[in-house]
Amino acid sequence: MNNLMKAAKNIFTKETGTTHLTKLQFIQHVFEAIHDHQVEEFQSAVAGVSDEYVLADHNKYLQVPADLWFDWSPQTRNKYIGNIQKLSMEDMLQQKDVPWPSDSMSEDRCEFKDLEVFTGNTDRNTIKKNNLLEFASAKLIRFGPTAYRAWKVLRVEVYGVLLTKVPSQPPTAFNLTASSSTSITASWQLPPIFARHGRNITGFKLFYREKYFARSFCVLNITGGSTLNRLVTRLQKYTEYEFQVLAYTSDGDGPKSPVEVERTRGDDMLIVYRSTPHPATGVAPYGALKGTTVRRKLDYIEPETRRNEKDDIIDRRDAEYKQKMKQQREGRKTRENNLLLGDYVLLKQPRKNKWSTPYKPEFYIVYSICGSQITARRVTDGRTICRDASQFKLANAVINTTDETEKSEKVQTPQAVPDLKIPEKETPLSVPPVPPDTMVNAEKPKEPPRAEMIPKQHTEPEQGAEHNQQANRTAVTRPRRERRKPSHLKDYVLS
Repeated sequence: MNNLMKAAKNIFTKETGTTHLTKLQFIQHVFEAIHDHQVEEFQSAVAGVSDEYVLADHNKYLQVPADLWFDWSPQTRNKYIGNIQKLSMEDMLQQKDVPWPSDSMSEDRCEFKDLEVFTGNTDRNTIKKNNLLEFASAKLIRFGPTAYRAWKVLRVEVYGVLLTKVPSQPPTAFNLTASSSTSITASWQLPPIFARHGRNITGFKLFYREKYFARSFCVLNITGGSTLNRLVTRLQKYTEYEFQVLAYTSDGDGPKSPVEVERTRGDDMLIVYRSTPHPATGVAPYGALKGTTVRRKLDYIEPETRRNEKDDIIDRRDAEYKQKMKQQREGRKTRENNLLLGDYVLLKQPRKNKWSTPYKPEFYIVYSICGSQITARRVTDGRTICRDASQFKLANAVINTTDETEKSEKVQTPQAVPDLKIPEKETPLSVPPVPPDTMVNAEKPKEPPRAEMIPKQHTEPEQGAEHNQQANRTAVTRPRRERRKPSHLKDYVLS
């Protein structure tokens, strides 16, 4: 073939008078020379078949592609020419297939011993499709014509992949079904038989993740090639998830399937609630929201809808229902406050520790009442506060000393209460003692603490002067023990 190419180049140089050839021009002249050479060989081969047979009308039918003709050995060419010489005139006129030599495709170049022969088309425009269903391992697949007709064009389109040790296709019939509000069932089938290449499927891998979030897939490993479904649990309610599945063998993983999306169900309890007619409106929330009947599981017959009265009925029933709830709520454990102007009250304080009292040890006088809003003034410094009536406690009983409290004070003696230190001046016991944490001069035992001066009660003037004299007395302090210096320090002067 190299000699033929050189001859073609020389002919082109003589004809054109130039030695510079482009690649396209060179290939064109080479194949023209090959074509002329084939015609000469075929004409010499079939010259003695029949004098009446004109080879020029059938030379295209007897041609072989140039790459195959020059790739054959001389012995193979002679065998092919012998097959042509064996054809009769009728066979050539009917353009019967010329059998190829048995050694035209040697076994050292292809591992197939039995070649697959596909049927071709019958005219120029017909497309013939053939399927190669069985699988086989091959390093090289070569397509070539087994016979030649009047058309020289051979177009072969191959759809397939090279054989590998893993499945070349993902599992088929991949389907997703929402089982509940937190679970989805995934099912699939084995890859096609020609995509498994004779290898056993070891297991499957199921990938899933929440849609619209760029997170990595969660992987579930399903061992065994016979398990073709899996229930995925612990998912979010009414959320879309993306799923993929692949099959793998002992040598590796196959390709993943296309992404499938499925949404989990809504909460069953919420669905039932929204499908049930509300006791206040008489209409299901689904129907009130969307204005149409929603298909649900409950066996409930929708009442006949009227023209524009439905919304009015809903509003009226809803208002009645809310008014009934309001009356029940407002009338439960509610009462008017019994505070009057001039009352002495105590203010509630938050509890800070286990020694804090529920109310502050300071008296307030009420001087303004507006519904449940009470405005009071502190006795000690005149500071005013405004609180709800629930934050005050009536303290008139503590301020106003009655005759019964005086009698009970006389009955109390040192023998009855030996631990109490009775003060020199008679003071009413009904006045609340001042806690030690509020005493300013607690470190000075010799000086008694200052007591609050309680003003006169304006709301009860009928008690007389005796009550006013008792109200101006000092408050009773908590009894305290006598403090003494340690005996081992009596020889020292302490500051």
